[in-house]
Amino acid sequence: MKYFITFLLLCSLSITAQRVKPFAGFSLYLDTDFEQSGYAGANLGTEFKIKQYFKPEIETSILFGRLQIRTLRDGLGNDSDFFISNVYAINFSFSPKICLGDEQESGTSFVSIRPKYNFSRIQSNGSHFIIDKDNPLKSVEEKDQYIDWRHSFGLGLGFDLYLSDKNSNSIAFILYYQGIEMGNALSKLKFSTLNYATKDVLGLGIIYYIGTKNKE
Repeated sequence: MKYFITFLLLCSLSITAQRVKPFAGFSLYLDTDFEQSGYAGANLGTEFKIKQYFKPEIETSILFGRLQIRTLRDGLGNDSDFFISNVYAINFSFSPKICLGDEQESGTSFVSIRPKYNFSRIQSNGSHFIIDKDNPLKSVEEKDQYIDWRHSFGLGLGFDLYLSDKNSNSIAFILYYQGIEMGNALSKLKFSTLNYATKDVLGLGIIYYIGTKNKE
């Protein structure tokens, strides 16, 4: 971890004379194990313009979601147990973003390829309820949590659009291939009986870049 942070700091210091653009974004990922068939993410970061075609980014993001409630029934068909679980991941990421297209001439839009390295702290939380059918007020709740640390890689394909001729404010619409595995933390809950997987899923995101200077 310390080597990753040192690398990011050196990268930032070496390009202080270059243009920087902070950004914020939101994303949704498709996974049917979760409520509403997916989980969500939010991110903050900075883009460093080194060349017109090379604009690396550093980013902090969070992914979060709740699994669908799982219910067990006894031989009479009555609810006997149910499980509620959620997970979130705090991620530190680096992307050597590559920009394609005739941006210098048109100054309006371009396509971006966004490979991404992630270092993540993942935490799952769960509750197991054992229902007392004779007296529901005496039902028992058992709680557990699990913390996992992961390295991963992902990929994004974006369409970036400038919003004004007067500055470099822009917006990006991105198709993500997500590689962060939160399923291991969910599967490790002591009352979990299923194996979950959240990597290798597709998502859609939007990022807003705040430009502070006129476009070059």
